[in-house]
Amino acid sequence: MNKNKNKLNREKLSLKTKQIIPQIYLWLLIVVAVIFLGVIYRAYTPVAGQAIFTKANVPIGPIDFNAVPENSLQIGEDVYLWHIALTTSQLKVSSEYTITTQISKDKETIQYIITNSNNSLIVVGLLSEEFFDSGEIYLDEDDLPDLRLTYSQGFLKIFNLNYLLAAQATITLIDPAANNIITSKVVPVVINKPIGFWFNVTSNKVLLVTAAWKNGTSLTPAEFSTLATGNNYTTMAFKFTPKEEAAYVIKVTASVDDKNVTQDYIFASGNIIYALIDTSLPELILKKRPGIEEYNFTFNFKPNKDQKQPFSLPCGELNLTANPIILSNLTTIYAYDNSVQQWKSELSSELNEFNTLEWKKGYLLQLKNGEPFSVTISCNMTSSESQLPPKVFELPALKAGWNLVGITGYEPRAIKNLIAPTGKKISYVFVLSNDGVNLDNLIAKDKAELEPGKAYWVLVE
Repeated sequence: MNKNKNKLNREKLSLKTKQIIPQIYLWLLIVVAVIFLGVIYRAYTPVAGQAIFTKANVPIGPIDFNAVPENSLQIGEDVYLWHIALTTSQLKVSSEYTITTQISKDKETIQYIITNSNNSLIVVGLLSEEFFDSGEIYLDEDDLPDLRLTYSQGFLKIFNLNYLLAAQATITLIDPAANNIITSKVVPVVINKPIGFWFNVTSNKVLLVTAAWKNGTSLTPAEFSTLATGNNYTTMAFKFTPKEEAAYVIKVTASVDDKNVTQDYIFASGNIIYALIDTSLPELILKKRPGIEEYNFTFNFKPNKDQKQPFSLPCGELNLTANPIILSNLTTIYAYDNSVQQWKSELSSELNEFNTLEWKKGYLLQLKNGEPFSVTISCNMTSSESQLPPKVFELPALKAGWNLVGITGYEPRAIKNLIAPTGKKISYVFVLSNDGVNLDNLIAKDKAELEPGKAYWVLVE
């Protein structure tokens, strides 16, 4: 078996360059570049998940072959560098490779060179209309092939021979007492009152359903047990008694063919009416104070790798000078209003540019290296515009161009409810996390929602 493993003594190609850019500008550049370059421009064949990549829309970052079984590249006269990511037959984690292609002077053949992330040469070969198939290509040391290339009419098609169909499972929360489906991620419960819910999980294959608390501790059989099973479903019974005012978080996992589909659920007891608990965001707890028309919310900021904390206010305003704990734990606050505004690279008690963070706007905080800290803010009806957060609240006013916004209240809002200025349309909605911008365009999803406490990039054009 020809494994194409002969490593040639050739000069290694310098394939990657690095550019040092402040991270907030890098995030913005990534978003804007996605708009103009187009990560996935149009379908080349009817195969589901396949995309065609041309010189005009070279993807930012590697083409992910863990998500699709194949992709097509349009080959031109210049040298092309195509970065791909896939999991080989031997490894359990995704690795990056580079495919360099160059067409011959007579335009009859193309040369392809595959190197790994260390620029080490793996294979070199030629393809043409007559000899259009590379055969099996091995990227690691085992006896299982990883790639196959074909060439036809100016297009190089790359096949991931280890592609596995992603796990398909749907998790649904049911209140058996009311005989209805619960669509909210935050479920109110009563302290010291036993509760019982069902998790119905459907799949096209046999599956295993498990659940764990936020800290990773698995639920006990008394708390999480099998109620019924079938060829394509499993129904689990969830029982527990909240003992204190808290946001109880459980993660339900459906395992299908060693692939996992997960969903977090928050059971809020006491006066808690909303909670946002996500490892990629600061934690938010919103409470209604009993007996009075007032709410308060607490953000729990936890240092992370890049010390970035994207967030928005669910109600009211945040006065910086009145909260010295913020000044002592932050270095920079970023906002956006048709241009990036860097507000004080060195925060102090004497803020000239601003001293208040406003609702309906999104922000990105830069933390100092240090310990976690919390900020609690009250919202009441002392202002001319009510700052109480009802379920259905006015959405942010969008402008042409980019908007960095958040929503108020304690109920998620459908993205389709966002209103663009007259004659404009909303093209992109991205959510920020402490890892950067999630390039999954929410506007393309029918049931996508905006959640209180999160910050969103919205493009109106």
